Amino acid sequence: MYFFLPPVANFVYVLGQLVLPAGRLGRALARFFLTQALFFNPRHDRAVGYLDYLRGVQQMELGDPDEALVLLRRAMRALPGDPAVALDAGVAMTIASEHEAAANTLSRLLTTHPRRMSQEPQLWFALAWSYTRLGKYTQALETARQAAEARAVSPGLRLSVALARLGGGAGLETEVIQAVLRRHPRLLPNVLEFLEHLAESGKATAAESLLAALPESLRPRGLRLIVLSSLNRDSLAAARWGLDHLLAVAGRGPQVLLLESRLRLHEGNPRAAIKTAQEALAQARGPETEAPAEERLGEALLVSGREEEAYGHFAQALSLGSRSALAGGVVAQRLLAQGKVQDAQSVFLMTRQGTDLGVAYAHAATALILLETGHLSEAVSLAEQAWEASRTLPAWAAQPPVTRALNAVVTSAAQQALAQAREANDEHLTKRAQRLLRRLTATPGE
Repeated sequence: MYFFLPPVANFVYVLGQLVLPAGRLGRALARFFLTQALFFNPRHDRAVGYLDYLRGVQQMELGDPDEALVLLRRAMRALPGDPAVALDAGVAMTIASEHEAAANTLSRLLTTHPRRMSQEPQLWFALAWSYTRLGKYTQALETARQAAEARAVSPGLRLSVALARLGGGAGLETEVIQAVLRRHPRLLPNVLEFLEHLAESGKATAAESLLAALPESLRPRGLRLIVLSSLNRDSLAAARWGLDHLLAVAGRGPQVLLLESRLRLHEGNPRAAIKTAQEALAQARGPETEAPAEERLGEALLVSGREEEAYGHFAQALSLGSRSALAGGVVAQRLLAQGKVQDAQSVFLMTRQGTDLGVAYAHAATALILLETGHLSEAVSLAEQAWEASRTLPAWAAQPPVTRALNAVVTSAAQQALAQAREANDEHLTKRAQRLLRRLTATPGE
């Protein structure tokens, strides 16, 4: 029977290839056929490659370029001769801000498959945009010229040209920017990304001219997104620029104050972060603004070493429906210390999210809960992850009160895990718990 399986796999694989070009429905059918091909022959390398490719494209459509890029890179390695795979991978690199890799991939495609690739508007846009974001404005403009010759100009390409000229010091073509955004509002994130880049690079005059080209109704939201993006990357210069202009157009409302509090914390000024968060909380009305204000105030207090006060605000945030991993971790640890295991478990009945600091606290708390409920292996894994997260905290969060508290909780989890592993005669988990304890007690830098 086995001898019949590879031919069947090949037949189903061919069916997948036939329907692949037929748009979104064709890609869905191709995913089905390729999955069946792998059922009959798990070693069908090309089926694996194209299935990774299709799943990568699907992740792009779902708005997850990072996950898409993992799959598309794998597909590129499996299918090095397929330019369509490389094209989508290059576009994904551009969206994921891996502009150097994107420029290399896309320019190489133009060299190796000039006739086919020169007719792809998305390639020219992605390549020109990557050059623009890299500050290679001359190359961006040359790319646009070649695209025009190939009759592959797109709205995104026109936008890239206008921004490249601005970055190169030629002044802003305001009418071009406004016309492109009016007809193609989906390109607004590109404008905001370049605006953030200008602010980060210290090109304040160019940044202000580009901001002025945006419709007034879009400026507050656009500036909020710039501040959030900058803070997520810890680009404080761009965050300060964005916040200053946001305060000018939106005033000191609770949402703006929360951004200011977060910026002050990232700047290493927890006292100012606490004061601003208190101001935001005083203005907050209803759970939608009160919960984030309680979270922000709790975080600033925690980093300042005022854990008792922080706990009260985190508990209040949870009661208002907060999904903060940091609030959940801190509150769950307090409940466990009081012997309230079921209450601590209930904290994590919903999915929680947050920064690396929140992940560290949540993992540490969950490890302790799992130890109390007989899930030793999972507890060890989460204790290890909590330790890893605590080691990679950004400077603003890695303050002595925080690192001491995390070290104490993870050490307690590791000690309990070691005792349970020995009692269960589990040599593998015993070694892992011992190794974790050695890491926890090692001096910094070891």
